[in-house]
Amino acid sequence: MDEKEIISRCQAGDKAAFPLLFANYRHLIECVVFRIIKDRDVAKDVIQETLIRIYKSIHAFNGKCKISSWIYRIAMNESLRAVGKTSGVKWESADLLDTVPSDEPHALKSLIDKENQSMVNTHINALQPDYKAALVMHYYANMSNEEIAQSLNLPLGTVNSRIARGRDALREKIKEAMQSCT
Repeated sequence: MDEKEIISRCQAGDKAAFPLLFANYRHLIECVVFRIIKDRDVAKDVIQETLIRIYKSIHAFNGKCKISSWIYRIAMNESLRAVGKTSGVKWESADLLDTVPSDEPHALKSLIDKENQSMVNTHINALQPDYKAALVMHYYANMSNEEIAQSLNLPLGTVNSRIARGRDALREKIKEAMQSCT
């Protein structure tokens, strides 16, 4: 069954078609939510809320944008809504030293890369939600600025501005963090 047929069946109220839609976009939803929400339990709740929102709103999908952009927008909105509710809740992964196998030839480089990525993620999480959303969509989801504008229902200039300002704010936060370490 192709995507258009799945969407049509969902819009017609076919409850058996919704799991097919979810299966096609599960990875996208999880990527968005887990990039924004760092607490695994909260993220799972946000994924559920996203699915409920998609289920209740599928009749409103009009096909003017790609279904992936529409779903991405819902997942991002639900994630940002949860951030506002839980401000400051962050999931911490296991100790980095436990995540790098000791027999890995480049274990130290891998550890440093993970620490750097963790630092960048920490500072992205500290950005205001508008900048955070634009950067996550651009750099982590590899969406074009046009796709972001369409997903967030914003003018392209606003998206360009948010990405630039978010990048500048992120650069400043990292620079401050590096200076405090020396």
